[in-house]
Amino acid sequence: MADLVSIAQIVKVSLLLPFYIFFVLIYFFFIKNESISQEFLDCIDDVPLLEKLYESNGSCFHFDSDEGRVANVEATGFIEKYELFAYYKDILPQLGWQINESASQSILKFNRGKEMLRITVSKAENKIVVIFFSILLANQ
Repeated sequence: MADLVSIAQIVKVSLLLPFYIFFVLIYFFFIKNESISQEFLDCIDDVPLLEKLYESNGSCFHFDSDEGRVANVEATGFIEKYELFAYYKDILPQLGWQINESASQSILKFNRGKEMLRITVSKAENKIVVIFFSILLANQ
């Protein structure tokens, strides 16, 4: 009788093992990767959006022409200014942006070729308001 119970347990484990493996793979390939993927602004699609910031609905201004492009968007969130500055000073150079050291304590400026990005930070109602302004001049 003990042998039958042992055989039943082995069969049960061997039948459930593929399901366990399936769920572990789903977790690591879909759920886990989703949490580490980088979000980007909708309005300026090559500028990453810091995890603690949320792009404000309806704040996007985007104008494209033969002369170039102008884009402006607002994001808000609960984050300290130093964290935000540290993040963008670290991540944007990895995307080809060069920091312009002449920026002030509430403004970060970056250049990439003929493109300029300005990040302005202010505080309103206990949260950070960030304005991303980008200009791209077309080749003349």
